[in-house]
Amino acid sequence: MASSTRAVTDQGDRSLAAIKCAAVGRSLDELLGDHPEPEMAVRVDQLRRAIGLSVQDTDRLEAEGYLDPVYVEGKDFVVAGKQAERLITLVQDARKVGSRFPPARPAIDDAPRNAFLASGAERSRAAELLEPFRYSALHRVWPRLVELAAPALRLRAVRPARSSRTRLGGVPDLPQGVAWPQRGESPLSFIAQVDLSRVSQAWPSSPLPATGLLSFFYDATRRPWGFSPGDRGGWAVYHFDQKLVRPAEPPDDLPEEARFRPLATELFGELKLPAAESKEVEDLDLRLKEQTAYWALLGDIEAAQKDDGQPVHRLLGHPDPVQGDMEAQSQLVTNGMGADSDGWDRDRERRLLKEKGVWRMLLQVDSDERTDMQWGDAGRIYYWIRQADFAARRWNESWLHLQCF
Repeated sequence: MASSTRAVTDQGDRSLAAIKCAAVGRSLDELLGDHPEPEMAVRVDQLRRAIGLSVQDTDRLEAEGYLDPVYVEGKDFVVAGKQAERLITLVQDARKVGSRFPPARPAIDDAPRNAFLASGAERSRAAELLEPFRYSALHRVWPRLVELAAPALRLRAVRPARSSRTRLGGVPDLPQGVAWPQRGESPLSFIAQVDLSRVSQAWPSSPLPATGLLSFFYDATRRPWGFSPGDRGGWAVYHFDQKLVRPAEPPDDLPEEARFRPLATELFGELKLPAAESKEVEDLDLRLKEQTAYWALLGDIEAAQKDDGQPVHRLLGHPDPVQGDMEAQSQLVTNGMGADSDGWDRDRERRLLKEKGVWRMLLQVDSDERTDMQWGDAGRIYYWIRQADFAARRWNESWLHLQCF
């Protein structure tokens, strides 16, 4: 088996010497099948560093057909030397004229996002927002992707800091005579409250109540993960009339480490696509090239709506999962099929998972050093609720998941 160890020679200002040869133990024509002669293989991460591209850049280039990486066990992803040279030429030529390759994607500013929500999340507006990010590889499923685009609200820190009824941490506003929520004899931690009147302003057709406060609590001492039916009671969600509330004092027996610093937030509109591992995307039955393009699309949309690297706190819309599809997990565990259940019934599992659109995410709360919230290793907590319970305003029928890296 031939081994390719030839290095690419430096050609002008391309700085190819910075790219190391990856000796892959076989020729690239064997790996890729369409190269007539053996070539040097260049590792994608080395190529990226050598010419100053981001991971998102190379994801886009793969989705658009400029790169065709192959995974070689023990050597990571590699591309043929000719592909690397062609890409470096494109990047360097763009830089000579003060441009960049691949071209920068446009930002989705607050105004068009908020207009999307104000319109009642019209599909035509979703299509308009997504069009600059369309990949030809997604042509077959593009109309369905537009249908999956969901409105959401991001909770972003108020700048400059000021008082806000919508906040993370601190103390909740509770009605007179309403006790601090507990799990047995232990008080729950206050996580967040959302001023629903501000939701209505940003999103007139929001499915949430038009007024009041939606308040979220969690057992941040024992930290249930939501894997077991016995975790129920480790969190709580309430809807209060905001005219009747006042700041509450935390119970003396609430540990200091379970009290979080306050962070005043404002609500901003957002367009969100489902995660690649979600059931919605699974049902699209994406082909390999479509999968690659969808990953790139998700990165584009995230980058276009980036909020200075702030943690991602979100009300409604699709979640940013860390460890898999939570709708399926919610459906199983609330029907008694948790991680600690005895005698797993595969037929019952299949029946439960056939039901689509049963659950929706209510709130996602990220790890955030500004509040001292740290959910495992840089993880998140997510409040989910059945669609029927959401419509009936049965907030305490919600289910919580903790996921971390």
